[in-house]
Amino acid sequence: MKKAAVAFFLAASLALAPAATLLAPSPAHAQAQAQMSSKEVDPALWILDLLIVRPVSLLIVAGAVITYPVALLLDPLFGNDSTKLKRDWLTKNFDFTFDRPMGNFDWKPR
Repeated sequence: MKKAAVAFFLAASLALAPAATLLAPSPAHAQAQAQMSSKEVDPALWILDLLIVRPVSLLIVAGAVITYPVALLLDPLFGNDSTKLKRDWLTKNFDFTFDRPMGNFDWKPR
């Protein structure tokens, strides 16, 4: 019974982790909201972003998360910096997918 309860709560926490990430306020989001309040977004760009760019970006983030451990293991062979790898491999993709305002393709990541 304890194993089933632990498995249930683990599965529930893993299932709700992306929602918690999306709902958590971030400083980059507040800054982006301030930038976006000054200019209007074209509705066509907003719809393009919602229907095509965001889902593709989400797939890219999932692929980056899956392949990051392999890249991190191979990183010393090529003499790269692991923090630069994390920034380029994960952070930029994550910011483009989740922190960028809808329809704003000129946004610069942190």
